[in-house]
Amino acid sequence: MRSPFAVLALLVAVLAGCAAPLPQDPLPSWRAGANKAEILAFVAAVTDPGSARFVPVPERVAVFDNDGTLLPEKPFALQEAFVHDRVRSQAGAHPEWANQEPFSLVLAGDEARLQALGIRSLGPLAQAVQTGIPQADLDAAARAFILAGRHPRLNKPWTGLLYQPMRELIRLLESRDFAVWIVSGGSTEFVRIIATDIASLPSHQVIGSTGRYRLEERAGVLELVRVAGTGALNVGPFKAVHISLATGRRPIIAVGNSDGDLEMLRFAESANGTSLVLVVDHDDAAREFAYREGADRVLATAAARNWRVVSIARDFATVFAPLTNASGAIMPTASDSMVVH
Repeated sequence: MRSPFAVLALLVAVLAGCAAPLPQDPLPSWRAGANKAEILAFVAAVTDPGSARFVPVPERVAVFDNDGTLLPEKPFALQEAFVHDRVRSQAGAHPEWANQEPFSLVLAGDEARLQALGIRSLGPLAQAVQTGIPQADLDAAARAFILAGRHPRLNKPWTGLLYQPMRELIRLLESRDFAVWIVSGGSTEFVRIIATDIASLPSHQVIGSTGRYRLEERAGVLELVRVAGTGALNVGPFKAVHISLATGRRPIIAVGNSDGDLEMLRFAESANGTSLVLVVDHDDAAREFAYREGADRVLATAAARNWRVVSIARDFATVFAPLTNASGAIMPTASDSMVVH
């Protein structure tokens, strides 16, 4: 006869191998439709030990791009807004910036020209306002900017700009033992703050571009200090390489929105069908932004490979979570009803 302890151990082992049913609606901010149904069906299948598509826990890796996938990237991504703010605050000590691009464009508020330059403008700006500064000080400044600042168009604090449907998807995946990683072209250090303070994800589950450092002793303490130059860019094909290096896995879920995510999405795609690839389509000028610049290749590939294209206008019942006050009451805001030009 088995002891009560042996029976209990057997019961625990059996329960551990059984997937609990999904909540009645774990994605309430997603409108009913083919995309929501496919997401729920996929997550249920790969976490059900009785399913032919079952995936063991160590292999449940999901990767999300950041700018334009988790957070708005117009008119500028959050890290760009932070760097621009530092340029403006330090301009008094650098009168030469008034006649030097791209500094002069920031100081003049020339959004169109800065957007046309794209990533080419961010490098020199970031190096000018970060070189020679301990990374801990930059982290503190970035966190203060994020916690105190607001999006210039959407009338919401930066901390309230994680797309609510993506928040729900991340929480659903975590509840089913997925490791959720943010994979961004932004700097690893900055995106770690976004991960912890906005997305409520562990800081180590971030893959981003890296800077260069030197180790200095300051006031008896060793500090990492930023120096000029870039360590490794995390864009295009490098996203796939760095995902493999960081996780040791091929993701089975990948979510992106631009041509810079294409290789990451293809890397996640599996020949045996055990993968879910989502492409966010920014087509809602009333509640967010409407644009497809920089997404031509990824949208064409999505159509050719039958990836799921997620329309913000059609699939997101709510784009951003409503703001609440200290007592939990919803505060009035333009947010979801705002028309953005």
